[in-house]
Amino acid sequence: MHTVKTLSTLTLTFILLGFSTLLASEKSALEIINKALKHTASLNSYLFKTNTSEKEALEDGTFVTYKYTTNVKVQRPGKLRIDTKGQYLNRTITVNNGLYTVMRHNDNTYSQMNVPKDIDHAIKAILHKYKLKKEPLAALVYGDVASHVKLHKGLYIGSEKLDDRHCDHVRFVKSNREVDIWVTQSDTPQIIAYNIKDTSEQPFVYTQTKINWDEKVNIEESDFVFKAPIKSSKVAIVTEDSD
Repeated sequence: MHTVKTLSTLTLTFILLGFSTLLASEKSALEIINKALKHTASLNSYLFKTNTSEKEALEDGTFVTYKYTTNVKVQRPGKLRIDTKGQYLNRTITVNNGLYTVMRHNDNTYSQMNVPKDIDHAIKAILHKYKLKKEPLAALVYGDVASHVKLHKGLYIGSEKLDDRHCDHVRFVKSNREVDIWVTQSDTPQIIAYNIKDTSEQPFVYTQTKINWDEKVNIEESDFVFKAPIKSSKVAIVTEDSD
């Protein structure tokens, strides 16, 4: 009986230790991401560049891959520029103190609309009111992270080396979406890569993104001023509900 009781006690102890470790892992994952996002939010002016590979699974088990690069310039509180170039996409987005402009270079058309002057509220208005596709990179632009970025239960995967930089690897899972994120181990941590597996729709999409930061870049005011190219046409904003 004493042996059985001892084994039961040990088993319970290991269960509790395992549970405590899980909680600690989840807490660590959240703390790691929050610290990185808060650091980014504390910057008044910065630039980051991304390289993205988007794989779409086909019914026969093969993949179609799309690659594109994105350059993002931020100047708080009200200026943002996003240049995206890829095989099928060549677009510039600017937010300049309340004016949102999207320029589609492939067909030389652009659209504009008024948005809140603050970047955070401008992004929220664009995504919500106009039902545009949500953009993961928005989390790297928000100034008020707590109000706009809602993190769910996370798991600390471990310490890894990515592109010769020591990183913390964390994972967040919610229903049909799995996100892996790599954050540099530093007093000023940066998110330098993330992978997203989205199975909410079939065929599912797997996205891999790497990020390069420049926190000391000198950004010109003219970068956010839109001048319509010669022979360009102004068209209405296209939303997911548009015909």
